[in-house]
Amino acid sequence: DGADPEEVDTIVGPSGRTREEDYDEGKERDREDDENENTNDGDDNIYDDEDIYDDDIFDDEDDDDISDDFDDGDYLMFEREMNRKEIDEANALAIHDALPDTLMDQIYHRSSNLNDVAIKDFILQLCRVSRMEISGYGGHVGSRANVVNDDTQNNSANSQPIIYSFQKLVEVSHYNMETRPRLIFAEIWTTIAGHLTSTALHSNPAVAMYAVDSLRQLSIQFLKREELGVFEFQRRFLKPYEVIMMRSVHVSTKELLLQSVEQIIIMFGGEKVTSTWTAGAANDSKDNGKQAPTSTIKRGNLRSGWRPVLAVLGLASHDDDESIASLGFRLLQEQVMECAPNDASASTNKIATSSLMMDYFVDLVDSLMMFVSGSHEGLCMQAIRYLVKMSDWLADDDVPLPNLKSNSGKQPASSISLQSQEDGINVVQATVDTDDIIDTEEDAERTRRSREFELWWPILLGLSRSVGDARPSIREMALTTLLSLIDKNFFSTSSNSKNSSQFGDVQTLQLIFRGVLVPALEHAEMDTASLVETPMLPDDFPHFITPPPPPPSMETPSQNQISDSWSSSMFHKLFDGCVAICLKSMKVHKNDTLVEDVLAMVNNCLLSDSGALAVRGLRRLEEFVTKDLELDVISTDTWATVCHMLLRCLVVTRCNTHDSSEGTNEYDSSFEKNLILSRRYVMANATKIIGTLLVDTKYSESMGIPWYLFLTSGLGRNIREWEVEGGTEHKDVMLLTTNPCPPHHFENALYGQSLLVRLLYGLSTMDMIMNANQNDAPQIMSVQKMIQEETESIISTYLEKESDLAKDGVSLSGGAGSGESAPEVCRAAEVSHLTNLVCDLLDGYNKLSDDQLFRLAWLCPMLSALIQSNNKTVRISVHALVARMFSSVPQPSKK
Repeated sequence: DGADPEEVDTIVGPSGRTREEDYDEGKERDREDDENENTNDGDDNIYDDEDIYDDDIFDDEDDDDISDDFDDGDYLMFEREMNRKEIDEANALAIHDALPDTLMDQIYHRSSNLNDVAIKDFILQLCRVSRMEISGYGGHVGSRANVVNDDTQNNSANSQPIIYSFQKLVEVSHYNMETRPRLIFAEIWTTIAGHLTSTALHSNPAVAMYAVDSLRQLSIQFLKREELGVFEFQRRFLKPYEVIMMRSVHVSTKELLLQSVEQIIIMFGGEKVTSTWTAGAANDSKDNGKQAPTSTIKRGNLRSGWRPVLAVLGLASHDDDESIASLGFRLLQEQVMECAPNDASASTNKIATSSLMMDYFVDLVDSLMMFVSGSHEGLCMQAIRYLVKMSDWLADDDVPLPNLKSNSGKQPASSISLQSQEDGINVVQATVDTDDIIDTEEDAERTRRSREFELWWPILLGLSRSVGDARPSIREMALTTLLSLIDKNFFSTSSNSKNSSQFGDVQTLQLIFRGVLVPALEHAEMDTASLVETPMLPDDFPHFITPPPPPPSMETPSQNQISDSWSSSMFHKLFDGCVAICLKSMKVHKNDTLVEDVLAMVNNCLLSDSGALAVRGLRRLEEFVTKDLELDVISTDTWATVCHMLLRCLVVTRCNTHDSSEGTNEYDSSFEKNLILSRRYVMANATKIIGTLLVDTKYSESMGIPWYLFLTSGLGRNIREWEVEGGTEHKDVMLLTTNPCPPHHFENALYGQSLLVRLLYGLSTMDMIMNANQNDAPQIMSVQKMIQEETESIISTYLEKESDLAKDGVSLSGGAGSGESAPEVCRAAEVSHLTNLVCDLLDGYNKLSDDQLFRLAWLCPMLSALIQSNNKTVRISVHALVARMFSSVPQPSKK
């Protein structure tokens, strides 16, 4: 469009004729060729088949060799490709011969005169030609789609890719950058950036580095222009840096890319300053006595471009080469130190004028978090320290918050009230207006606090994710830093303090619990070591079927590896920190809201697929209730939550029934089986905690009789279910010899019955039963009914197991050398334990007072059945209790 059409048509070619004359002669020659071709079509039969396949023309051997390598389709495709390539080369040669070099340069130089549609097409075709040159003829100009076949490599091993068109593309970009509207150039840049990115990812490092250097030159030229409002052209222009850093495999390319980013930051980052930049050849120019080339640049021009720049620095953290990661962190460190220096007096002014801290604070935090999760441990720890530095800056009231500078200049309410009085408005009206203004200021303050918390959130959430790091040192440092930041910045210390916390409310702490601390606990769920870890059992747990666990001194290598897992090293530290925050909140705010959040975290552990994690949660629940909380602050709702959680842990988990025709996944079936077996550890530990709470008088009195009965009756009901489940297992698998192995249902049932015996005796001696009045009659009746049911259940279970054992001819004194099979020995041991429990229960009832024993008249039918026991000790206990019951019949009072 920039050339005169008449001038182009009158260009004299090598033949001495004008372009129009060559064109007319070419058309006439084409017409003659077509006529000759039509004439020869009718003479195709002048050759016989014998002549074509005559031995003088083709040799049979050669024909076989050729037919083996190519078929008709291959010949056709080869000819077509060769024709296209020859046509392209012929056209290029013709154009090169017809046009002088100076005119060729003018085509690129005058591309700025093309209209918007023409320049887009021109750039597109130039990118395609450049791509073909670089890839070694990976396509042809006549292709309908802009697709280049990279697999086609016609260049020899020693030849270098041609970058002529690539150079011209960079020149055309320079020419059109200043003259085109930015919206139009943004569309053009999409095509150019795609080609620059693909070239920077070339397998040849020299070509890739040349593309990165070209991108650097274009970036410097583009960033000299001011950013236009909200269009964020800089972010779109510098996006290729991020893609190249993410996908490049050459260390040299990444190093040059980071150096280019460093130059961009030096030239256009920082505060708003206009300066003159001397080109790289300045030193040589001074030595030669010539003036070095200079260019006016403006520091502070980098606005939306900070986002891809920070992303590039963050991506350097995941590079395996330590030099690349160190270079990226050094550049990021310099920006943090420049914006927030250690000098407190200079910090406020620096931050207030830094567009990086004021407008792209969250992006800076995200870049640091990428280094925290990076593969270089030393840089990870340094990044965490800089996050602490940025949080200190964020908590400083003297430093303006990012994007909140407009909220600082408000007129006080008192001055507005005085001004209203001076204008003649009465005092009452002035007071009303002042209240409205105060409400408005309170709303603005709430908005400010909400937006400030949005700045805190990426720091807290990033540290929460780092708590799940595979490296122990990193996750411990992240957890310590996270808990320290919450304790330091989210509790109100003093209303008159200059740097007092702006988030001193329970709602904010509750949000942190649910959004930051609870997700940190989810790392325990993803810890594979906890799935294979053997949960702990209570110290007094009876083992008459399964072997007891090995002592701690006999740990295997796999157990040592489990000790380094996340659950083993971080669970208690995380929970201790959460409990400390909860207790401090209760002390400061006089509110127990966070207690429910702590219990919710424990409940997540109890519902886990990992038995070890569930047991840890149960034991931490016991410590939280018995040691951390004061009994006078535990509300009825808290006891209700605790009791329901404990009772839920006693429920039997059963396998899902599958249709055999459908088939089941072997892995899923094994996982489900292991999950069910691990829940038996949870049952045993839940039983222990229930016993700790109910046996101790101070805890039972704090929870009250209703929850005492709720736990006791629930324990008895689940014991009966354990007995049923234990009876369904085959006798051959009753004795488990693997170590460690989950407890048997009969062992859990016996452990629960031993606790139930103590609870029944405690209920029988309660003062509320002795001092009951008419209003407490329904509750007393429910207590007595429960005592009767559970006592009958224990006695009937004992008689049934003893009878079955006698029918099978198994002696209770049978041991390892008695000739009995292993399952029978286990059954005998179980009956022996039950015998001791029944005797303890009867002896306990025998210690009751006369009035208390008189209330247990329902024992007589049970004692009649129990007197027929084969065990002499049981019969003696029954005789003693019966004698006591008949001798303690209360005498009628004399009037």
